[in-house]
Amino acid sequence: MLSKCDEYVKNHSYAAGAVLALVAAVVFSGVLSNGFVYDDGKQLLENPFVRNPHLWWRIFTGSVWSFLGAAAETNFYRPLHIFSYWLIWRVAGPNPAAYHFFQWILYMATGLVVFQIGRELVGNDLAAYAGSLLWLLHPLHVEAVAWIASVPEMGCGFFYLLAFRLFLRAEKAGSWRVARHALAVLAYLPALFFKEAAFSFPLLLIAYWFFFSDAAETWRRRAACWAMYAGAAAVYSAARVAALGHFSGARHLWKIRPQIIAAAIGLLGQHAKLFFWPVHLNVFHNFDPGPSLRSLWPWLTLLVLVAAGALRKRQPVLGFLVAW
Repeated sequence: MLSKCDEYVKNHSYAAGAVLALVAAVVFSGVLSNGFVYDDGKQLLENPFVRNPHLWWRIFTGSVWSFLGAAAETNFYRPLHIFSYWLIWRVAGPNPAAYHFFQWILYMATGLVVFQIGRELVGNDLAAYAGSLLWLLHPLHVEAVAWIASVPEMGCGFFYLLAFRLFLRAEKAGSWRVARHALAVLAYLPALFFKEAAFSFPLLLIAYWFFFSDAAETWRRRAACWAMYAGAAAVYSAARVAALGHFSGARHLWKIRPQIIAAAIGLLGQHAKLFFWPVHLNVFHNFDPGPSLRSLWPWLTLLVLVAAGALRKRQPVLGFLVAW
């Protein structure tokens, strides 16, 4: 029965993708009637860089709060976040439905990319379909889809996953391999300019190569491909320093305090808990390192991550997905 379902999804991948998009559209259709909340007011409605058609270039020369003046400068350099507002304002003005529609469509498109990545990695279309459906319907994604100010997550997520999809295709290409990797790099660049989390992408590629080793592929050749993606991160870093005057607000990036490590471990456990047991969700993400570190979640998560390395030979797909 399952094999027949897998064969059906494989032979009707476009129809399957259309059903995925339709499910996401119906489930999240309520966002189209939402208004502006929290940061939306200042970042969008009161932002002169968005309202004035001639000030678009100022969006790329400062942080997301630079329109409020030097006193409000932050460490967030996400120009495509505010620039997406600028573009939509030119079409729809201050109509909240237009901004929600943009994220609604972007989320459906991201779900389709997740489906394609699953097909490439897992090799089972039915499993990829089930995984992408779970991804689309996961409660943790509600905030990103429903809140206009979460467009950095949406934009970064879409281009991040699209870049990885193109990377997978480039890895399996017999010819024009470098050109295909270059196309993936071009998809990766917008992810960086949407949100800093995209800096993790080169690490994801190293994890992929660790789990999917190919005797015919030398690490020197991989390093040459990896340098292309690192170069994209360097381009963003240069733009960031030029706009903010620094890369990070921290004085010494290489000096990581024990408290930061403890907080990172606690957050890892907390996010793992919400991923597997998404209940009592709240618009405010309260975090207390003490109770989090005293729970089983962070240590169990670390144990599972270590165990993922042991799956490298027997179950590389499962090991890689856990590590990701």
